[in-house]
Amino acid sequence: LADWHPWERYQDFFMANKDQGGGALLDESHWVDLMVWMFGMPAGVSATIDKVSDLEIDTDDSVDMLIKYDSGLHVTLHLDLYGRPHEKSIRFSGDEGVLLWTETPNRIAITNGESGQPEERHFTCDRNDMFVAMAGEFLRVLEGAAPTTCRLEDGIAVLKILEAARESHQTGRFVKTDQGKP
Repeated sequence: LADWHPWERYQDFFMANKDQGGGALLDESHWVDLMVWMFGMPAGVSATIDKVSDLEIDTDDSVDMLIKYDSGLHVTLHLDLYGRPHEKSIRFSGDEGVLLWTETPNRIAITNGESGQPEERHFTCDRNDMFVAMAGEFLRVLEGAAPTTCRLEDGIAVLKILEAARESHQTGRFVKTDQGKP
């Protein structure tokens, strides 16, 4: 967090302030959104949400989640505001192997259960392309087009997972989402 906006004091950045909606769980929730986009709504989550760094903030800065799907898929998700370099990844583990996506470097590594050796694919793209595409879709929706990437229901699904993560942290238990088997 201290390096994200070099033009301002990180203590003044909204992510450092709980009253402004800051913190790793809410502000790094794009990774949960990506998981839901790829695999749908999970059955439930086990989470730890803490403030562990020396950053001068009043928000959480560390989130670890184990997310389970009824299919048997497990997703491990770590989010933090203190890591240097600022690296984020999602690991999808299943019977057939592991898929690891990292933001920096932008790559997907697939490990087949048989070979044990990852096959890596690296991608190059300008981060701003994503924002330009979102703005274009927003303008099309204003003109009457249906959203094609992120719907209101998708945002609600992510918030349900975040609330389940909070409850899990508070109770120390695995918490089912409304999609999990009884």
